[in-house]
Amino acid sequence: MGAFLYTNANGFRVTRHSHSGGMDWAYCPKYYFLKRTQGWQEREQRASMVFGSCVEAAITARCLGVADPLAAFDKEWEKSNPEIAAPEGASEQQKVQIEKQCAKNAAMVYSQVEKDWARMSAMGHDMLRLFEAMLPTLPIVRPKFQVELNPQLFPNTKLAGINFVAYLDVISSPPVDHPALVKIEAMPEQKFRPLIIDIKVKG
Repeated sequence: MGAFLYTNANGFRVTRHSHSGGMDWAYCPKYYFLKRTQGWQEREQRASMVFGSCVEAAITARCLGVADPLAAFDKEWEKSNPEIAAPEGASEQQKVQIEKQCAKNAAMVYSQVEKDWARMSAMGHDMLRLFEAMLPTLPIVRPKFQVELNPQLFPNTKLAGINFVAYLDVISSPPVDHPALVKIEAMPEQKFRPLIIDIKVKG
């Protein structure tokens, strides 16, 4: 029987630790226990968490060239709109589902600065326009998004099998002498340098 951290609310043994798990434990061990092993969820859904995911999705779409960033943001952020309109010809079942989603969205918690859904929509557009203007100067070259790392924490011990899972927002490969980066000593044949970028979004 391999080592594990705890058994979750569904009866499965969890072997993967994470930064968020560590933050939960540091905040309160009882909170960690109730959330991780008993399956408790906070009633409040903070708009900032959803907003951050939408902006990250838009940045990813822009850098990978798969969609216009404003359109990608709008598509994701619209899912949080407390006033989603039912499409023409929607069935009664679809209308009920939309009503439930609107009620859930209306319960999202906004800070005084964030104010409401419309204000944060405008914030997202402003952020992405600023990102677009700055992008040519940023060291984002051949980026890879949401790269998973899953190293073992205690290899070759009785706790072998417990991993630390982490997702890197972006791994980039800019030129060694990119003007936005601190200069480093590099081998003459080295043209690029690995760079980890952490995306932070604040409304």
